[in-house]
Amino acid sequence: MPVKVAEEFLVHVKVLDDQHAQLFDLIDRLNTAIVSGKGPQIVEKTLAELCDYAHVHFEEEEGLMKKAGYAALSAHRVAHRDFIAKIEGWMKEAAAGRKQTLTGEIAAFLNDWLRKHIRIADQQYVGILHAKGIK
Repeated sequence: MPVKVAEEFLVHVKVLDDQHAQLFDLIDRLNTAIVSGKGPQIVEKTLAELCDYAHVHFEEEEGLMKKAGYAALSAHRVAHRDFIAKIEGWMKEAAAGRKQTLTGEIAAFLNDWLRKHIRIADQQYVGILHAKGIK
């Protein structure tokens, strides 16, 4: 069951809020594994899931922004592409055997990035999507 997302992380567009909850859930699973000492065992699988799901979410989100005529779509896409590139880089490092040293770095980045991205970048499109009837 996905984690409950705090109000400050909601954009009040159901599909996007549901997807954000799924992203938080993936990150929470990684954090839980790290705390229990199992981070290195699941890091590759979790990164692959996160990368796949991020592609799905970013495509959906960018599609809605395009539909609404969101002027800052290009900049938002860059942030998404940078995120994917970071995850793909870690996937290569994990496959090369750096799992043990990566888990803490990955967890810290993911927790920080997702929270900041939703609270700052995503909140900028909310009014435009809502004005276009996208909820």
